[in-house]
Amino acid sequence: MNFIVENVNASPDKEVLMPETEHYISDWVIPFYHAYISDWDAKKKSILKIWETCALPNMDGSEQLSDYEGNQGGGYHAAIQAILWTDIQQAVNELGFTAPPILNSAWFQTYQLGMHHPMHNHGVAPHLSMVAYLNFVPGKHHPTSFMAPYNSLTDGNVLEYCPSDVQEGSMIVFPSALNHYAPTNQDDEERMILAGNIEFGDK
Repeated sequence: MNFIVENVNASPDKEVLMPETEHYISDWVIPFYHAYISDWDAKKKSILKIWETCALPNMDGSEQLSDYEGNQGGGYHAAIQAILWTDIQQAVNELGFTAPPILNSAWFQTYQLGMHHPMHNHGVAPHLSMVAYLNFVPGKHHPTSFMAPYNSLTDGNVLEYCPSDVQEGSMIVFPSALNHYAPTNQDDEERMILAGNIEFGDK
């Protein structure tokens, strides 16, 4: 069983919190899951073996190093799914999905000093996306930041959410269409993630 990290409110101003109510538009609720991957040391070792043999030769880019472009012909996502199966299954169950999850793509990204990833999303077809932090040092590195699909109902400003308590071994699962970005790495130590998209099979 994973240790699930509670999502804190995106705004430190308690006055902007919405009141407790049963009256809301369900389509505007944003599923968001953050947990620490179980048996992390062993799983990290297995994931890094895949990184070394399959991804490292294809890492390229100027804003961040990634094997995304060279990993669209099949890749190693099935091997990643096998390693993280219990963690992915728990995530989708906690989010209320009942159909079996399928990791249909996976890729690695590393961020050296000065590198970042501009705002983007993963489209709508994959349903859910994930990010797992393979090398992340709190205080040196910043986690992925997420942008709400609508502005604040209090002051009209953009709503940005930066998850708390992110550490190496954290896994975040979120809607693929949710805009997000990776802030600039301001430390000499490389930040490294595994990203992927999740679709659903038949029940």
